[in-house]
Amino acid sequence: VYGPDHPEVATDLTLLANNLQILNQLDRADAQFARALAIFRAKLEPGHHRIATTLQGIGQLRFAQGRFAEAETLLREALELRRARVGANHVEVAEVLLPLARCLVATGRWEEAEATWSEALAMAAGQVASASEQLSASAEELSSGAQEQASSLEETSASLEEITSTVKQSADNARQASSVALSSRDSADKGGEVVGTAVSAMAAMSLRIESATC
Repeated sequence: VYGPDHPEVATDLTLLANNLQILNQLDRADAQFARALAIFRAKLEPGHHRIATTLQGIGQLRFAQGRFAEAETLLREALELRRARVGANHVEVAEVLLPLARCLVATGRWEEAEATWSEALAMAAGQVASASEQLSASAEELSSGAQEQASSLEETSASLEEITSTVKQSADNARQASSVALSSRDSADKGGEVVGTAVSAMAAMSLRIESATC
């Protein structure tokens, strides 16, 4: 799909090279790394991270082969690319400094090796401290969010209690209104009966008066 000179093919070649190195097939790994690096240099911009990663891989392979001078040259090139891309104090820089320090030890340059180790460890410690600060800040945000959520829940609970109380009061008022209505209806019915009785009595009395006058 990509063709033999595509960067994705080169990425697969570096994976193959790493596996071959694990199997101690160093010469075959060297060949795959070389093909991958040639493709990356031809297809990618000069400071691309894949070039730096491949240079580091080849440098570590050269170290395993006992070719310390070549390893140092490759690792220093990878180091400069990493520094240019991510800055001097990034953990990716420390990842190159560590194998470089091993090369310096292998060639008897103890003081330079110690300084390189110290630089790498300082970067790693700074990365851990930064991560710790970020975790602490995240924990504080989560705690603050939890408190706000708890406060909101309390307000919601209070509102629900108020609504429940209002509904209950409305129900009580409705029952009272119903009771009053029923009482009023009873009173009206009784009043109607009284009026009806009075009218009937007045009609009977009128008849009796008329009979008496006749």
